[in-house]
Amino acid sequence: MERTPKERLLAFKVGVFAVIGILVLIYMSIRVGEIPLTETEDRITVFVTFDSVGGLEDKSEVRMAGVVVGRVMRVFLRNGKAVAEASVVRSAQLRTNARVRISSTSMIGGVYLEFIPNTTESADVARDGASFIGEMTPGFTEIAVNTTDLMNKLSLIADDIKAVSGSVKNVVGNEDGEERLRAMIEKLSNTLANISETFAQNRSEVDRTVAALREFAETLRDVAPKIISKVEALTTNANSIVSSNREEIREMVKNLRTASERLNLVLDNVQGITADVKAGKGTIGKLVADDTVHEELTKTLTGFRETMASAKEYLGKMGGIKAYLGYRGEALIDESEFKNYLTIRVQPQDDRYFLLEIANDPYGKKRTYTSDKYTETAIEEGGCIRLIRTNEHTEKTKTEEKPLFSLQYARRFGPLTLRGGLIESEGGVAGDLDLLDDKLTFTFEAFDFDDDDYDPHLKFGGRFDVYKAIYLTAGVDEILNEDRRSFYAGVGILFREDDIKYLFGQIPTGGF
Repeated sequence: MERTPKERLLAFKVGVFAVIGILVLIYMSIRVGEIPLTETEDRITVFVTFDSVGGLEDKSEVRMAGVVVGRVMRVFLRNGKAVAEASVVRSAQLRTNARVRISSTSMIGGVYLEFIPNTTESADVARDGASFIGEMTPGFTEIAVNTTDLMNKLSLIADDIKAVSGSVKNVVGNEDGEERLRAMIEKLSNTLANISETFAQNRSEVDRTVAALREFAETLRDVAPKIISKVEALTTNANSIVSSNREEIREMVKNLRTASERLNLVLDNVQGITADVKAGKGTIGKLVADDTVHEELTKTLTGFRETMASAKEYLGKMGGIKAYLGYRGEALIDESEFKNYLTIRVQPQDDRYFLLEIANDPYGKKRTYTSDKYTETAIEEGGCIRLIRTNEHTEKTKTEEKPLFSLQYARRFGPLTLRGGLIESEGGVAGDLDLLDDKLTFTFEAFDFDDDDYDPHLKFGGRFDVYKAIYLTAGVDEILNEDRRSFYAGVGILFREDDIKYLFGQIPTGGF
């Protein structure tokens, strides 16, 4: 396919731009992988042991007082415990008595490792290789579990209330309870009879007591005049006081009478309420005499417990969503073309994900445009004018290059991943075979089955992860179409959301 000088210049510019973009992305990936291209700040390596890391992963941030002071290099198991190896700048002056916990920036993710300085006592500065014991900050899952336990305890309390109310009902709400009350009154009557009998048996002692009282009365008669005179004087004083405070005393008596009337009213209300409760009327009466209230309360607690469990499960799933952003460039060797892909992958679970890609079309789509031009010419023949109508039919074929879109759903079954959906703006299917701990992947794609000019588009290739987010690709494209068939080779980069946040955190702000 011969090209004009203008097309060659355009292809050269696109290739230079793509190479520059790839170099920039490789540099960003190296920064994410923390490969020291130049001399970096002095750091120390520390190890933190947890019972559970709770979503902490490689490249997670290490913070102290809210400031990023390092990164988590790797997370591994040691003696059944999770150990996080972190790289911390030496200038942070990390102390050996610092507390360590796992925190999150939001409900759906953003987990980081946080060091909390202990200001109550001094300690030595941590050295390279220091070890810490981490503590887990209660998250939404733990709170939901505690809430569920609380609901269970409330349900047990409701059962106890029902049991107590049933006991009260059994005591005072049936004939057996009335019989028991009658027996108690008979026992009280017998007790009074026994007291009367005891008094009769001790009459002599009572007589002696009466004689002593008579003697006391005679003595009192001798001193009575003096007491009476004093009582009279006291009465005089009391009359004087009453006369001067007659209105206040009258008001006091009136208030006492009013209080007595209110007390009688309260006692009547209490008696009425007690009768209503016994009859099963009102909220308390229904709680004591009716099982429906307890059943409704139990249903409510059960529904709330199920709602909390569903919310915990949903937020657990939301917290596990992973997002990837990447770029891939492939050079079509036989066609001297360059194909670029922008990739977005959303992975809600480890065994499935959604894939969105945007790519340029190096071949384009050929479209034929037709046009008809009609003309009329007047000719004079034999004194008559005749119109001759002619048609000029033209056809023009034009190749249009438009962006290609892919939107696929992928599901993994062991080492095999199956994909399906829209592939480069056409319906198709694909499969990926992962080997060597997912470092080597073989890919096969088939799509565009309804093209009248070409056979279906088949593509076979491989991918090898070089380091962290950088990978290489190679294979053959357009296998069935000989005039388009070409070997390709390329390089790609795929960032996780944590890597992107880290890269933006490294951009200098100029003091703002």
